[in-house]
Amino acid sequence: MSTTKNDLTYVQKALSRAQSNKSIPAIYFLWGCIVFAGFVLVDINVSWVTPFWLVAAPLGMAASAWLGYRYSQQLGQQDRENAAQQMKHYGIMMIFIFTAIFSKEYQSILLLIGLSYSLAGIHLERAMLWLGLLSLALYIAIQFDIIASSSILGALFAFGFFITSWSLYSSNKNDLRANNTTQSE
Repeated sequence: MSTTKNDLTYVQKALSRAQSNKSIPAIYFLWGCIVFAGFVLVDINVSWVTPFWLVAAPLGMAASAWLGYRYSQQLGQQDRENAAQQMKHYGIMMIFIFTAIFSKEYQSILLLIGLSYSLAGIHLERAMLWLGLLSLALYIAIQFDIIASSSILGALFAFGFFITSWSLYSSNKNDLRANNTTQSE
C-alpha cells in the first residue's frame, strides 16, 4: 500500500508541476534588458541599431532556448512539442522583424511584436498577451506623438518585461512552496 501511495504522490507532483506556470522569469528579464538597450541605441546612434539587433536577437533567442531547456530539466519534464512550437513562433517573428529592420519604418516593428506577443499570449504563454497589448499601446503613443524618445519607449517596454518577470518569479516561488508542502506530507 505504501508503494501505491508513493506512486500516486509522484504522479500528483508531476501533474502539479505540469499545470504550474510554464513561463520562465529569467527570459522576460533578459528580453527586457535587450529591448531597453536596442531602443536606447536609436537615440544614441541610429547606425548601431541594425547591427545590434542582428546580433542581439539571435543570441537572445539562443539564450532563451537554453534557459527554457534548463528550466524544464529542473522541473523534471521535457515538453519537446511545446519547445518546438515556441521556437517556430519566435523564429518566424524574428524573420519578420529582420525584414522590417531594413525598412524606414522602425515603429512598424512594434506592430509585429505586438501581434506576435498577443498571439503567443493566446496560444502559448498567457503572460505574453499583456506585453503584446503594451506594444500596441506604445505604437499608438508614437503615432500620436505622445512618446517622442526611443529611450522612453524602450524603458516603458523593458519595464513591462521586468514587471512580468517579477510577477512570474513570485508565482513560481509560490508554486515551488506548494510543491514542497505536498512533498513533505
